Amino acid sequence: MRSVSSSESGDYICIGNNGMGTPSRGRTKLIVKGPITTTTVSTTTTQFTPTGPASPRLYHVNRRVGQRRGRGAIIECIGVGQPRPTVEWKFHGRKLKNNYKYDIERTTEGPHRTISRLEIRSLLSRDFGQYECEGHNTLGLVNISFELYQL
Repeated sequence: MRSVSSSESGDYICIGNNGMGTPSRGRTKLIVKGPITTTTVSTTTTQFTPTGPASPRLYHVNRRVGQRRGRGAIIECIGVGQPRPTVEWKFHGRKLKNNYKYDIERTTEGPHRTISRLEIRSLLSRDFGQYECEGHNTLGLVNISFELYQL
């Protein structure tokens, strides 16, 4: 296959028949990664550093991200607290996991901060809407929402 685009990602079935016996079938998944672009809004940063036990606080880089169908988008959420919060993503109330559609990258920065980047690949119409970032530690649970809209 040459010159494929992300819109051609999906499941493919191959049928082989050499005329001897029954035909064989095989299945494969094609994932086409393309360059990711996002629109830049403002960045919200924080100087908050807990000096003692603290429930999480969540911060955003871009609360609204616009992108075209077929492209990919990245949303970033920062959680700060003591103990360091766990940050998870939800869409339509369901927890998101790493798979062919979503790539969730979590990094820690210092003893109190978690940075989570959600990459949504090969956007379809159903992928646009409100995404939720949830941060929790033993002292609390908070969430903020992000809008992914179609350009």
